Amino acid sequence: MCRKECAICRPPHERILPRVSWTVHHGGAGTTNSALRAGVLRILTPVCFDQLGRAYLVNKFGVGVGFSTQLQQISAEELGIVIKKLVADSEENARAKDLSIVLRNEDRAAAVV
Repeated sequence: MCRKECAICRPPHERILPRVSWTVHHGGAGTTNSALRAGVLRILTPVCFDQLGRAYLVNKFGVGVGFSTQLQQISAEELGIVIKKLVADSEENARAKDLSIVLRNEDRAAAVV
């Protein structure tokens, strides 16, 4: 990997995430938004602050699993159980796809204005 912050070394989430089935990430705003828009199931392993809130929302909307504890306190066994659950849950996958359609059809610029 080069030391540049270019699209080759750090491809954008919006291009990568639609090609995967699920993600494991810390729940940052950008990654969470991109994963929701891509319609992929997600596992949030929050580290601090607002990431715990996003983990809560992922659980509330039923589009993945957000841990309520910090990454440092999550065991490999717990993570493995969650991955197996998501792979087998077609309802959560359908909800993730439905939510992605809603999010992609939003006029985000108009909403901000």
